[in-house]
Amino acid sequence: DEDNQNLEQKAWAYYYRALIANALTHWDDSLDYFETAVNLDPFNSLIRKGAVDYLLTRGHAGDREIALGMALRGVQYNVEPDVFRKLSAQLAQKLGVSDVSGGL
Repeated sequence: DEDNQNLEQKAWAYYYRALIANALTHWDDSLDYFETAVNLDPFNSLIRKGAVDYLLTRGHAGDREIALGMALRGVQYNVEPDVFRKLSAQLAQKLGVSDVSGGL
């Protein structure tokens, strides 16, 4: 699927690669695939939400910060902003930082 010009299909391919890598406990590959999927189709709320949920479940160092960034981009891109604004607020509270999602 590397040569596929349809970015939406390519994003879903990377999303499913991420799920498979996660199931095989290939944590670094899984995160790379999730990030690639989000970057290929940044307006796809299902892929973005799946990546944020994965990061919150995985719980490795820095995952909450990456999840916060992805959630804030969801608000900024107007991709189900209420969902991502709520996630951003929750993550900001857990991280002890100011919630800036309302200003986006």
